[in-house]
Amino acid sequence: MTTEHTLSREKFAELGRYYRKHLLEETLPFWEKRIRDDKNGGYFTSFDMAGNVSDPIKSIWGTGRMVWMFSALYNRVEKRKEWLDLARHGRDFLVKHAYAGGGRWFYKLDLKGNMVEGTVSAGSDLFTLLGLAEYAAASGSREDLQLIEETWGMYERMTRDPDPRDVDPSRPFYKGRPMFEVHLADVLAPVLGAERTRFSRDRAIEKILWVYSKDEHKANFECLDAHNKVVDTPRGRTLNPGHTMEALWFCMDAARKTNDRRVIERAAQVADWTWNRGWDKEYGGLFAYLDLNGQIPTEKWGYHLAVDQAWDDKSWWVHCESLVTFAMAAVETRSETWMQRFMELHDYCREKFYARQYGEWWPSLHRDGRPKMTDHGKAWKWAYHLPRALMYLMQILEDAAKSGAPARRKTNH
Repeated sequence: MTTEHTLSREKFAELGRYYRKHLLEETLPFWEKRIRDDKNGGYFTSFDMAGNVSDPIKSIWGTGRMVWMFSALYNRVEKRKEWLDLARHGRDFLVKHAYAGGGRWFYKLDLKGNMVEGTVSAGSDLFTLLGLAEYAAASGSREDLQLIEETWGMYERMTRDPDPRDVDPSRPFYKGRPMFEVHLADVLAPVLGAERTRFSRDRAIEKILWVYSKDEHKANFECLDAHNKVVDTPRGRTLNPGHTMEALWFCMDAARKTNDRRVIERAAQVADWTWNRGWDKEYGGLFAYLDLNGQIPTEKWGYHLAVDQAWDDKSWWVHCESLVTFAMAAVETRSETWMQRFMELHDYCREKFYARQYGEWWPSLHRDGRPKMTDHGKAWKWAYHLPRALMYLMQILEDAAKSGAPARRKTNH
């Protein structure tokens, strides 16, 4: 494992080159040559580790995410026509087959685009919205503006009028939506205007960092009760390092554009709590989920239930999000501690997750680092978490190498 860690421009440049190569030469080729369904339209969304289609069902979550990914590569990395064409291919399938009307989108379609499962999750709405908005910015087309307006308007009404707590005060209030609102606001701003999304973004950042993050517990929670209090139940005590790290880098990414040090320092503090609770000091890596009181978690829900993930498994997406958080924290706070943690996680992921023969990562590991899950797609693993992380890491580190990280600042962690 690496033992020398510096915040030098040379180190940032070395790491930036690594992540550029990992993204463009190793990981993206796995997806670029496999996902396009030229016969029926859209993308294949389920593969085994070798890249063979393992399920004909097309996930709208996965499709929306991959439309965003290839549009974002075109917008943020390089104007490659093949990326824009691939994004368009997914976009056309969504618009033709997946819209349920009224700002809602289907959940799963069959190979030819017939609905298999309907509007059971806001995830389909939000990830489709994400993809359409990023594609609109990439293409310069306004053809989807009405769909974008309808979908965002539906979401605004659903989350504001009335507040779900007014309808059912006993219902847990989950962090997932404000988490995603921060990232979505950044994507929607070029299409709908920053003023249209600023309220949702700012409200979401406040919720993540000062409502779901509790100083008395030094923890960031997945759900709270109607009064923003911690509920002493297995679900109420659940801590999800992956969701927390993802939410934190969304917040830091928004804040670093305006140099909002209050948000950056608070996000780094909450990340420090999460590292202290979630880092496996025996085997390395981050646990999939935890109980606030240090007990063995007794309830699986959400993603962990869907893929039958144990609390001490190591999940690829948790580590992708954490790499971005650690890198941002190191660069933005000039913290040697965060750089040390980033390098430790970087080495762990390269050694344990990276399956060199495929250019991709194992979806899930046993606690000791042995591969546990091998299929893509069925595990909600698409061209999204990993290439998105690699893209952001490449840019964070290359920018730091060119300009130098911000001046060192005092922190409380």
